[in-house]
Amino acid sequence: GTKFVICPAWMEDTLTKDMTEGREVLLIEPGMAFGTGLHATTQYCLRALESYPPPDTILDVGTGSGILAMACAKLNPKAKIIGIDTDPVAIDIARKDLHLNKCEQIELVVGSTETVMGSKFDLLLSNLTCEDIISLLADYVKLLNKNGRVICAGILKERFPLLDKEIKKYPLIMEQTEFLGNWVGVVLQKQK
Repeated sequence: GTKFVICPAWMEDTLTKDMTEGREVLLIEPGMAFGTGLHATTQYCLRALESYPPPDTILDVGTGSGILAMACAKLNPKAKIIGIDTDPVAIDIARKDLHLNKCEQIELVVGSTETVMGSKFDLLLSNLTCEDIISLLADYVKLLNKNGRVICAGILKERFPLLDKEIKKYPLIMEQTEFLGNWVGVVLQKQK
């Protein structure tokens, strides 16, 4: 995208003004968590946040290193953001990354969508496998406000028809689809 530079924390001193001009710097120490900024699906999600600016309430499902939640916080510092992950190690790593980037306003929770059920969000971030996204679609519909969106990635190209078929069972439309080599990124919008 055009709004971010992702940099390992140990290389921050190598960044030049040319590299950072007009961009937010996200420092990452991913450790064992997913989300270094190198994977095509993470890059898709970051670019999608440029087209669909982060609204006021955001849930990052499978937050990993916290990279997408932090990007939202940088683009909309007033947003209420919750990052959830079933892996406690990922939450510990994300907590360190939030501290590095002065994004402590993001709430981190160990668990899945059931841990935040009853809350409503304008945007869900879902950089998971196709099968995981499909299994969570019913929860996503419950968690989304009307006209809310889900930015999905992590979908293998050959698995995409499964997601396309399942979406038709819910009040969701596919607003955007992007093929990225073997991967697919999509933006879904809730209709009711």
